[in-house]
Amino acid sequence: MKCDGTPRGSRRRYGYAVAGLVCAVWTVALVACVPGRQGPLRIALTPWPANEFLFLAEAKGFLAAEGVAVRLVEASSLDDVVRAFDRGEIDGMTGTLADVLESRDRTRRAPRAFMALGSSGTADAILARAAAVTVGDVETGDEGGEEVFDVLALAADVLERRPRDAAALVRAWDQTIAFAAENRTEADDFMADHAGVSVEELRDALAEIRMLTSREQRPLFAPDGPLVTAVEALAAGMQATGQLRDDGAVVDCLAPEPLAQAGRRG
Repeated sequence: MKCDGTPRGSRRRYGYAVAGLVCAVWTVALVACVPGRQGPLRIALTPWPANEFLFLAEAKGFLAAEGVAVRLVEASSLDDVVRAFDRGEIDGMTGTLADVLESRDRTRRAPRAFMALGSSGTADAILARAAAVTVGDVETGDEGGEEVFDVLALAADVLERRPRDAAALVRAWDQTIAFAAENRTEADDFMADHAGVSVEELRDALAEIRMLTSREQRPLFAPDGPLVTAVEALAAGMQATGQLRDDGAVVDCLAPEPLAQAGRRG
């Protein structure tokens, strides 16, 4: 996929033009929860191809089957997401590790990444190139491959209150990846239609992304794993360019606990 080198708000790896995606109207899309009851997890997504798997998970009932209620909120830019996140209008977001670090630096709510949805070898526009992130290859461990990770993060306080919901999201994600592999035509047709693109465009975009199951994600979150390496390198590069004020954004930004809990089904 092509990187356009555009600044912060549109720093994504688009392989296709997303048709019909508009910035969410928060007062309509984000309904207040009933007092005393936990409402759905409100997760904002920018138009990255692999995010379509979350919409597929919703449509096929995998989220409901795991007992987790999720409201997926479409947004056109990271800036929209961060503003809504800081105001408490959403509980979490998808994005790159760089997006998570930047959000932690800009907001008070400290998002923590608990899933790595996918990875690619395509640098993520200005930020990842400036940081010169080099980590080992996810599958083989060979060094020298540049990996960009896209993650799902929840606010630290939400993750603390709702660890079972986070683990349920992990299990639903695994079901979705398995379903898409076994029913490629149905899955691709749905995701392409939702994104407003052709199946060929969707497949071309996804060809550059390696989708990750929970089993593949767990070693990434290890203390010496690729995600920790990537976060440290990104933080150093972002501080050098003035995109992070200090290294406080790095502390505790990864949350491996839901992956472990999902494996125990507890």
